[in-house]
Amino acid sequence: MIDGNPVFSLGIKVQNTSNQSFQINAMEADVYTQSGGQNVYIGSISQFNPAMIGPRSETVIPVNVSMQLTAVVNSLIKNFTTKNYKSSFNLKGYANVNNIQIPLDLNFTF
Repeated sequence: MIDGNPVFSLGIKVQNTSNQSFQINAMEADVYTQSGGQNVYIGSISQFNPAMIGPRSETVIPVNVSMQLTAVVNSLIKNFTTKNYKSSFNLKGYANVNNIQIPLDLNFTF
């Protein structure tokens, strides 16, 4: 638990289709969902252990996920009461790849 929020780990699969390896040194992003047409902060992900991604390969990188339970539950309740059974998430942050800061802006819908 961090600041009263649960923390759990999950894996993100990173694929490299090039013939050059690269290293992800760190990654951090805030997680948002849509509620009432606005982005609502529901947590963050982070990974601060370097991971080498070989050429033409894939690697699962463990990340820590810290969620604000109240925001997650409120979002789920709103989705069910409006019969919107899809949830959209947006990750906004940065990854340090080969010592270069790369912005992350990823969208997911479940």
